Amino acid sequence: LLIENALAEGKSVLLPRCIAGQKGCMEVAQCKDKTDLCPGPFGILEPNPDTCPAVTMQHFDPEIAIIPGVAFTCDGLRLGYGGGYYDRFLAGGQLEHRLLVGFCTSFQILELIPHNQWDIKVDAVCTENGLISCDPKN
Repeated sequence: LLIENALAEGKSVLLPRCIAGQKGCMEVAQCKDKTDLCPGPFGILEPNPDTCPAVTMQHFDPEIAIIPGVAFTCDGLRLGYGGGYYDRFLAGGQLEHRLLVGFCTSFQILELIPHNQWDIKVDAVCTENGLISCDPKN
């Protein structure tokens, strides 16, 4: 629904896609319609490489990046799915100075999760109960 609403409002929607042959790496492509999506290597819908070429963030100025996760803490730590895709992507600096928002259900908010010093925190976490503002600088 979030993607559909953004497209209906004429917003640019950029979505991640696993890079074929590069385990743990992903790129971003612009999605103009739901029909642009197809199952990727993990069965998750992502932009079809045949119709959605990869873009560089230099051509777009996203204000918000939605970051998925298995779990989050209230101070912005994120536990991923174990492949390091988002860790590598976020470390690349493409979304530096953008609002990073984790999306999850309230039961995925935990007090502690395993993390590393290089993990990049999200600025906020959105659940069905509302928005939790995090302090990612800590």
